[in-house]
Amino acid sequence: YGSPEQVAEEARRCVRDAAAGGGYFLTTSNCIYRGIPPINSITLSRVGKKYGRYPMNL
Repeated sequence: YGSPEQVAEEARRCVRDAAAGGGYFLTTSNCIYRGIPPINSITLSRVGKKYGRYPMNL
């Protein structure tokens, strides 16, 4: 849960900490749970598109 800003910060941290060397896949899990604000899922996707490309641009 959390705000879109918190989602973006955590997603960037995950990419930064886990993506080096390749093979990291940023995802929600196997579904998007009820009660999650749609903007948070959109934010996760946007962060992945912006920061989740190799070479890493964090």
